[in-house]
Amino acid sequence: MPLSSMFRFARRTALTLILGMLLVACDSGGDSGDGNQGPQFQESFTMTISGNGINETYEGIAYWAEAPDNQGDTAFAISLSSNSSTDAAATGLIFRTGQRPGTGTYSVANIDDEASDPLSNFAIYLIDASATNSFTGYFSDGGDINITESTGNVVAGNFTIPGTLIQSSPNQQDRIDVTIDCTFEASNNPGFVSL
Repeated sequence: MPLSSMFRFARRTALTLILGMLLVACDSGGDSGDGNQGPQFQESFTMTISGNGINETYEGIAYWAEAPDNQGDTAFAISLSSNSSTDAAATGLIFRTGQRPGTGTYSVANIDDEASDPLSNFAIYLIDASATNSFTGYFSDGGDINITESTGNVVAGNFTIPGTLIQSSPNQQDRIDVTIDCTFEASNNPGFVSL
């Protein structure tokens, strides 16, 4: 089953954000050469994905950034990166167009639905990088996200939403309905300037 143009656009946009944020995070977190350490991303996330024979848990660091995108609009994103040697390597993103949200409940986009706007609503997904010859990704299918704390230092919250697991190899693509449950406490990434 071919992916819709909206799904491809959302995937490409989020991957651009992920790569940009990860490059800055890797650079910002290192030794600055003067004996002082750069920002250390200590905050965390836990994401559990279940349903239809799927039972995966990812844990790691979370950080947020707010920056102009290549269209000149402000983009807000929370980057998720698993950091446990016992977990599958994974990178995820919670993002939308707009500034850092205040506390409250916000809509989550179904990013594979032409009628849904994955940029004005939050779009959420996680890419499992442990498979070498296939693509495995989990994508939001609607629901709500709760932002429980929002300051210049920390953005925290949780969500339990419907999602889709897409597994794609050269000869096959499978789509499986799942439930995505996540809590996060993301620290600010001050080194992230622009996309």
